[in-house]
Amino acid sequence: TTGTAGNLLGKIFPKMNITVVAPVNVANDINIVEGADYYRTDDRALVWTSEGAWPNLTSATIELNIYDNSSGAEVFSAAGAVLVASGVDQSVYVELSDTQTLTLHGLVEQGVFRYTLWATLASSGHIIPLARAEVEVLAH
Repeated sequence: TTGTAGNLLGKIFPKMNITVVAPVNVANDINIVEGADYYRTDDRALVWTSEGAWPNLTSATIELNIYDNSSGAEVFSAAGAVLVASGVDQSVYVELSDTQTLTLHGLVEQGVFRYTLWATLASSGHIIPLARAEVEVLAH
């Protein structure tokens, strides 16, 4: 509908199909258990995959930023990495340690926060959002 957030996002991210792997769900929401590790070696990293809708991510830097819903202030940041830089099934990931997820629980225990997954393109230096949604940290 005109004037809605969905309409605006459709204009910003036209024809974008993104597939996510748990603990990131199909709506791009992140559900994390406090005190848990999320590493690639355990097949538990936070992974986002695009079906070719992102620009070339060769040598791009990836960053996950979490924001307070009320103030909009950044409350947490974690570096990520590129798995597949170009073509179909481009993907990026972020790993979180148990210490980071405990820190996150302390920050977001008041409710669900928002995140943006950013890429800084090596080719141009441009900073672009790859995904945006909600983060929930669950008690263990």
